[in-house]
Amino acid sequence: KKSCRREVLGMADDDEGLDFGLDDDIEDILTELDAYDDKIEESAARHSEERGEGQPASGRPPAQLPGGSRKNSALQAAMKQVRDGASRLDLSHWSIRLGNDGVGALAESLQRVAKGRLSEIRLNGNDIGPKGGAPVAAALKDNSSLTRLHLTANQLGDSGTTAIAEALRTNACLKHLDLEGNNIGPSGATAIAEALMVNQGLESLHLSDNAILDAGAAALGNALVANSKLETLWLDGNKVGVSGGASLSKALQHNKTLKTLHLGTPRVGATVLAYVDK
Repeated sequence: KKSCRREVLGMADDDEGLDFGLDDDIEDILTELDAYDDKIEESAARHSEERGEGQPASGRPPAQLPGGSRKNSALQAAMKQVRDGASRLDLSHWSIRLGNDGVGALAESLQRVAKGRLSEIRLNGNDIGPKGGAPVAAALKDNSSLTRLHLTANQLGDSGTTAIAEALRTNACLKHLDLEGNNIGPSGATAIAEALMVNQGLESLHLSDNAILDAGAAALGNALVANSKLETLWLDGNKVGVSGGASLSKALQHNKTLKTLHLGTPRVGATVLAYVDK
C-alpha cells in the first residue's frame, strides 16, 4: 500500500534524508519549457517577418505571442517553486488559463516529481475541459504528497470527472477535493460516488453548483452508507429535489462519520437535518 507523506506547517516530517535527485528532473522540465517558449518566439518572429512587420527595437517578438507562452511562464514559475521546496502552488488566475494543454504539461511534470513536498494545488478558473481530467487523474494516481486539490470553475464535465474519480479509487492521500462549478451531471456524480465506496482518504468533497440532480444525490447517498472517511460534503446548487434529499436522509441514518452536509435548499435540507439531530 502506498504511504502518504505527512505535512506539518507545510514541511514534510521526513525531509531529513530526502532524495533531492528530483531537482534534476525539475531542471529538465524547465529546460523543456524554455525550449518550447523559444519555438513559440521563433514562430512569432517568422510570422511577423512574413507580414512585413519586422522586429521591435528590443529584437524580441511582440508581447502577444501565439500558442500561450504566458502559460509556459506560469508553469516555469510553478516548477521553480516545486524545485525550491514549495508545499503549495496557486495557479488560479484569470490571466493564466492553462487549459487542457497547460494542465497536461503541469500534470506530466508533477508525475516526474511525485515524491516532492507539494501538498496543495489550486487550479481554479483555468479553462480545464473534459480532456484535462485524464492528465490530472494520472498525476493523482502516483502522487503521495498532495492532500488538497482545487479545481473550481473549470469545465471538466462528466468525462473529466469520471477520470479523476478513477484515480480516487487508488489514491488514499488526497484529503480535500474541490470540483465546484464543473458542469458535472448525474453520471459524473455517480462515478465519484462509486470511488467513495472504496476510497480511504478523502475527508472533504465540494460538488456545489453542478447539476447532479436526484440521480446523482441518490448515488452519493449509497456511497455514504459504505464510506467511513468523508466528513464534509457540499451539494448546494445541484437541483436536488425531494427524492434526492430522501436518499441522502436515508444514508445519514447509517453513516457515522459525515459531520457537515451542505444542500442549500431549505425544504430538502430540513428533511436531511431532521435525521442528523436524531
